[in-house]
Amino acid sequence: QALVWDIRTGKVIQCIETPGQVLGLCFSGGECLVACSDKVIHVYDVSSGKVLTEKRGHSGAVLCVIQAEDKAVSGSTDHTCRLWI
Repeated sequence: QALVWDIRTGKVIQCIETPGQVLGLCFSGGECLVACSDKVIHVYDVSSGKVLTEKRGHSGAVLCVIQAEDKAVSGSTDHTCRLWI
């Protein structure tokens, strides 16, 4: 799971349940992209915690993800980086 904390109060404001172990994440606007051990990038709406979409393509655990504008880049234990457009 990924916990979203309010840095002013120190309290959890959202708990995002994930199917795999969280290995990395990136916030972009109102979205949270979560790199998981299940080989998938899960994209969640931060305010509701609901899944918006999933990015599949890696054959190994996804270690990191970053998003800028409408593109994302991820790295995996499958020794690849992927550009998501």
